[in-house]
Amino acid sequence: MKKTIYIGITGNRDISNKQSTFIKKNIEDFLKKSLENKNLEEIIILTPLADGVDRIIADVVLDSFSDMKILVPLPFGEEIYKNTFGKGLKINNISQVDSIKEYENLLEKIKKHNKCDDVYINLKFDKENYLNQNIEEQRKIRNEQYALLGEYLIEKSDILIAVYDKNREIKKGSTLEIVNKFDNKKLSNQKLHKIII
Repeated sequence: MKKTIYIGITGNRDISNKQSTFIKKNIEDFLKKSLENKNLEEIIILTPLADGVDRIIADVVLDSFSDMKILVPLPFGEEIYKNTFGKGLKINNISQVDSIKEYENLLEKIKKHNKCDDVYINLKFDKENYLNQNIEEQRKIRNEQYALLGEYLIEKSDILIAVYDKNREIKKGSTLEIVNKFDNKKLSNQKLHKIII
């Protein structure tokens, strides 16, 4: 019996051009091998399209894998999410405006690729409560939502692709936290594909 495989994506946001080239090659090879399994009905990529790894992998799928779908789990409302783009990046100095344009362009490509406008997975988020908080509380709520997104990826993914720098500190909702939780929770049928940069 053929089945659908969900591949979740988590990774660093701040990626150099050299790292991007390495990631693209690794992902392309990995996804080609995944397609060799003839018992698959379809492969669905789950990527929140944050700066960095999420978008790099989405580009690879859009360019080379027409038989895969991409769905976009959002940690919070899209307008709030867009306000986080391009911030805190040291290597990839993309501006917030350019990052939002890149995100919106990818979304349009994904909708055409999937032949469907319904590409979002909206996670539980209390927008009204968020907007009524001070900046520090909003930051805490965002981190909680990133952790919730990580839990969603852990629960839904048959394969979790994690691209990260193992020397970074573990923060709430970070790729390293998601990897550690996945390693601890994963079922026998779940796999973790790590790319260390």
